[in-house]
Amino acid sequence: MAKDKSAADAGTSRPPVDTEALRAEVKAFASQLGFSAVSSEGFDYDDFAPEKAAKKIKKAQQQSSQAAGKDASHQQQQQKQQQTDRKQDRSKQQKDGRKGQQMQHEDRQQQVQQQREKQQQEREEQHLNAVRNRTWVESVGPRPGEVRGKSLLGKDEPTVWFEAAAALPKLDGSSKPPLDDNAMEQLRQRSEALLDREQQLFEREMGSRNAADARWLAQVRKSGTTSDKIAAMSLMVTSSATANIKSLDGLLALMAKTAGGKHVVVAAMEALQELFLTALLPDRKLKVLEQQPLQVLPPGKDGERCLLLWAVEDAVKRRYQQYIQLLQKCSTDNLDFIKEKATKAVSRLLAAKPEGEQASC
Repeated sequence: MAKDKSAADAGTSRPPVDTEALRAEVKAFASQLGFSAVSSEGFDYDDFAPEKAAKKIKKAQQQSSQAAGKDASHQQQQQKQQQTDRKQDRSKQQKDGRKGQQMQHEDRQQQVQQQREKQQQEREEQHLNAVRNRTWVESVGPRPGEVRGKSLLGKDEPTVWFEAAAALPKLDGSSKPPLDDNAMEQLRQRSEALLDREQQLFEREMGSRNAADARWLAQVRKSGTTSDKIAAMSLMVTSSATANIKSLDGLLALMAKTAGGKHVVVAAMEALQELFLTALLPDRKLKVLEQQPLQVLPPGKDGERCLLLWAVEDAVKRRYQQYIQLLQKCSTDNLDFIKEKATKAVSRLLAAKPEGEQASC
């Protein structure tokens, strides 16, 4: 039995352990855990000492505490920045609110002022109408606001201003120095007064010639539809551009409107186009008043006729420049049909009139 047991033990005995391989395996496992070897014989078993473990724990706690402190500091900075941003936003909102209130206040003041001026103008017009309709003794002189006399342009002269201007005497001012600014300003004011006088005389003559038509035109210009206003103002300019520069201004104002229907802009655009082509633009380039030979202006009525027609030429040139600017604006409109009409109008004016080249450049 003893022999059999010894034989069994000998048959099941374990193989010898490879110490070097085991040591290398332990060393590799220890390096994966973060333990460092101190010699080729193995790693430092002092890594498992309580003192060393306590140091590692303390170091890890310090690192964690520093990271937490950095996070807290970063969070505080973010909170401060957010508070600063909120203060700036509130300040900006308050500033914008004050600015908006100020703009609203200025707009209200402007509207009130415009309303007052409109009411004052209506009161003055009502007063003048009452005076005009009152029985008047001619021997005491003209009615208030009434201009007496005759137009500087005779009835036998052309109604188109540039045809009448072509009949003026040719004046050469090259032999005399140009006028100074004060003299030029006085002549400009005088020319504007002549234009106002022609307008009043034209309205007076129209009222005496056909009172019904005059009343209809006045009513249409005051409270008619937009189409009627455009037709009435076009008729006035065609009848006499010299006496109806304000009607031309009214058409330009309708074309420049930004509120309301676009059909108003188109209607005014087309009316102005026809007026400039048929009644306002000659087949030459226009001159401003300062380009005329004012230093050799004749005295008396002949000089006033020259100054009047030169003033009309200056007014037409400036209004035509406004018209070209409005056409350029319409050519960039969002609506295609307005773009097309503005582009065609510019092309037609460029092809028909020399002044178009100068104003479009």
